[in-house]
Amino acid sequence: MKRGNFILLVTAIIILLVTSCSVNKSGHNICFKLQNENGKKYILYSYRGTPGNFVTIDTVDAKNKICFKGKNKLHKGIYVIANEKKERLFDFIVSKNQNFKITANLKSPYKNYIIKKSKNNTVFFNFNRFKMDTFLRLKEDGLTDSLANLETEKIANKEEKKIIKDNPRLFVSKLFKASHTPKNPYIKDTTDIKKAYFYQKKHYWDNYDLKDSGFLNTPFLMPYFDKYFEKIVGPDPDTIITAIDNLIAKTQPDSEIRNYFLYDLLGKYQSHPIMGYDKIFLHIGENYFLNKKVKGFPKSSYKQLEEIVKKTKPILIGKKAPELILIDTLENLVPLYSLNKPYTVIFFYDYDCGHCKTQSEELKKLYDTELKNEVDVYAVCTKNDLGKWRKYVRENNFHWYDVNGTHTAKGNYHNLYNVSGTPLIFLLDKDKKIIGKKISPQQIQTIIDIDKEKKNNN
Repeated sequence: MKRGNFILLVTAIIILLVTSCSVNKSGHNICFKLQNENGKKYILYSYRGTPGNFVTIDTVDAKNKICFKGKNKLHKGIYVIANEKKERLFDFIVSKNQNFKITANLKSPYKNYIIKKSKNNTVFFNFNRFKMDTFLRLKEDGLTDSLANLETEKIANKEEKKIIKDNPRLFVSKLFKASHTPKNPYIKDTTDIKKAYFYQKKHYWDNYDLKDSGFLNTPFLMPYFDKYFEKIVGPDPDTIITAIDNLIAKTQPDSEIRNYFLYDLLGKYQSHPIMGYDKIFLHIGENYFLNKKVKGFPKSSYKQLEEIVKKTKPILIGKKAPELILIDTLENLVPLYSLNKPYTVIFFYDYDCGHCKTQSEELKKLYDTELKNEVDVYAVCTKNDLGKWRKYVRENNFHWYDVNGTHTAKGNYHNLYNVSGTPLIFLLDKDKKIIGKKISPQQIQTIIDIDKEKKNNN
């Protein structure tokens, strides 16, 4: 099974979670009266996953009325009315009650409107009108656009706090609260930047109600989520794993928001370019998917993930490398663990592969000039034509251990090292622990230097 196929499966499941635009409960009947718009088509979009997810399209009738109806409920969240050119006209909120009516003028939807049977939209539209009126008043008082905008935001923030206090259970109040980053008491303390950082990381999610899956259908959650893992948590795999567990604990078991987070994270870390991040992938796979804590995970995907975990777990950074006992060009068995220099490079290659030939040349040059005093190279040929292999080794004048992977006294290198393609390089320390993998020849010395520094500091 190719890992790429599993990535496609996970991606397909995420897309399914995003584009599934209705839930199986009582239906929705959301009507708009759009003044002077009869005969025109308008589109209903959602923010689920990314902005611009098409939900449905309909035409304004002779009475300027357009209704979006369905037997199923829509997902809770923010929705968009757009014209046929896909230009966003205005947003509105869908919550538990999905039988309401909005009358609006598209030229200024938040100025002239009538809302029936929707408290969330009444508050939302009132707030937008308040904000617009505040800006215009400040402009009339002589403020420039930039100053009027700054002052409007200050006044609007106070209004949002009042709305949150007066209507704590409304979804719109939760949205307003989530739009503000929690205050950091240490942000101005330049003498202790660490305090500010750790406070921000600990309280990052304080203003989000992660038990409310309505946030999935907003433009706020996923950018905030991405920022958390890209800029707040830090690069260490163990730190990221702790952050994932803490975040998932804030969500409801088997909720949409939990499942979406986990699918996204599984895809994010499966083939991450940073070395060692497969540890994060394995943690998510083992602790959530293989433990059957994720709703709707297909049986076929379960088996594929189980196979990936089985092959990847033994070769994580920090694990002792699996033993290999392979024949050299003289057909003598050479155990990997018989090599005794401080560091060992395992180099899987195919003598007919152009990229392998390039890496062989680069590795040979580095080995002959810089590495040979403290590094052994255990080069494993993956082809079974012993004659061609011996000729290739002889012509290239390699002065390292060159062995053939198709003639083994212990195990199958494909399974032991999850070799699905070549070239592939592993770097081991003196105890044969893996300190680098899937690296280039040029990275070897840098990783060795980092390892030496780390061990000197311990």
